[in-house]
Amino acid sequence: MADNYLEKKMEEHRRGVTSHYRPRLTPSGSRAGILSLPFPPRRVIVSLDNNARNVGLAETIRDALVKKLVQTGSRVAFTHSDRVTGNRMAQAMGACAVTFGDIDVLIKRWEGVDVTIGIDAGEDRPDSMVSIRISPYADERTVTVCLGGCANIDEALRICMMALVPGAEFMLGLSINL
Repeated sequence: MADNYLEKKMEEHRRGVTSHYRPRLTPSGSRAGILSLPFPPRRVIVSLDNNARNVGLAETIRDALVKKLVQTGSRVAFTHSDRVTGNRMAQAMGACAVTFGDIDVLIKRWEGVDVTIGIDAGEDRPDSMVSIRISPYADERTVTVCLGGCANIDEALRICMMALVPGAEFMLGLSINL
């Protein structure tokens, strides 16, 4: 039997009984500093312009956006020019890779698409400029996010995800330069 506090703690340690760290939670049940918004699962296509000049940055943005969307429980497809590499990436991310010509087949298989996101780094843009067009509805209304060469990709992803949150219709028609 333990006579003092340290002997009691030593016995608990030997038996494997430990007290675990319990993080502080807010009344809503989330960690402090976290805002949770409803985000219904959707069917999303993220397409990369096949004439992209700044392919490295555009592909980085596409891959990060696909990972974020998959984490929300959405069905996500992305375009990739090489079928083998695209399938390997899709398996790793939990998404679906399609070539540029197979987008119509995917739309038929999924019975429609809720959101289209186009990433453009083509001929009409400067070398360091990438544009992300988000169409959260079936109409022509979009939100455009333009990234400069030294722009923060995480900030652009946050804006893209905010444009897809229900109730963010006020963002439609905006062009946001970072």
